[in-house]
Amino acid sequence: MSTQVLNNVEIVHHDLRVWTGQKKLEASDLERVNKDDLPPEEVASLGLKRLIDANHLKIFSTIRHQADRASREVGVRFLGAYAVPQEAVADLMARLDQLRHQFDAEVQSFLALYDERVEEWADRNPGFRNQILRAKIPRDTVKARFNASFAVYRVVASQRDNGASMAAESAGLYDSLLDSVHGDLSEYVARCRTAACDGFRVVVRDSIRDLALKMRRFGFLDDSGGLVAFAAELEQAVVGTGKIRDGDYASLKAVLKDLTSVEAIKDRIAELASNGGVSSRVVHVQQSFPGTSPVSNAPAPLASPAREMREDPVFKDQDTLPKGEDQSASSEPDDDKGDALTLDSFSDAHRRPSLTSLNW
Repeated sequence: MSTQVLNNVEIVHHDLRVWTGQKKLEASDLERVNKDDLPPEEVASLGLKRLIDANHLKIFSTIRHQADRASREVGVRFLGAYAVPQEAVADLMARLDQLRHQFDAEVQSFLALYDERVEEWADRNPGFRNQILRAKIPRDTVKARFNASFAVYRVVASQRDNGASMAAESAGLYDSLLDSVHGDLSEYVARCRTAACDGFRVVVRDSIRDLALKMRRFGFLDDSGGLVAFAAELEQAVVGTGKIRDGDYASLKAVLKDLTSVEAIKDRIAELASNGGVSSRVVHVQQSFPGTSPVSNAPAPLASPAREMREDPVFKDQDTLPKGEDQSASSEPDDDKGDALTLDSFSDAHRRPSLTSLNW
């Protein structure tokens, strides 16, 4: 793949570091152990000791996952950062800036109670109290081990790149995108393949619409048009409002049930490209809840270059759709020099792309 695709993306880099609340365990900390019985350092390490309750640091891991998720929802991993389509960058950076301010505020709150919390931890562990207090590090040193910053920049191939390394990296963008699509759909696919599943919550409509929008924005990675057609197929499968039940569920299941791997997704994209963007799966979407009207979709061309943009459902109003709750996870640091964290919970949903964002 040509490096020209890099003209359509910007790179968003995250630098988020968190003090782990730990220090190296020293032989002198083990008062009841014969030092001669310890293995030499080149054979084994003694591990780490906590200087503070790890629960006080969980908020930073939560922010980390929110930032990571925000970037994954609109971009894909690339060169240790995220490649993000140009039209999604501004909103992503606004969300990351909010998270940066939240991170900085949490650092200040943490430092204000730092001395008190170390003492509290030592009191809770009286058998190791002296070792904890002896290992305590100054507050300014702790402060320096926290950082949250984000940078956005462009990447171009060097004229001295005789090995075409950037062309290879550019080619990997498409596979990275499909990996992320498979990851986002895998739970829904698995549920569709179980007899016990008879529908989905309303937030699944939003999630699939968001994913379809992401694929449209990366449409420049696929000259066949199949990727954008696949995005349109997913969109048509979640037309409507409310919980996904009955005919709505049957339509979505028909689209999802065979997408069990990245290869299966590639096959679907190739099939749609060869059919001129016509889907044979989305044949019926029936609203079955009070206050909604039935919507019937016969098989039709899905976003092939020959169809006019105005027929594309992504350009219809989606602003009234609710968003799902954030379910950020947390993780625990593991050393005493500050954890270098990649960034995960921002949604770019319910915004129409510009016509220039779809590259046929």
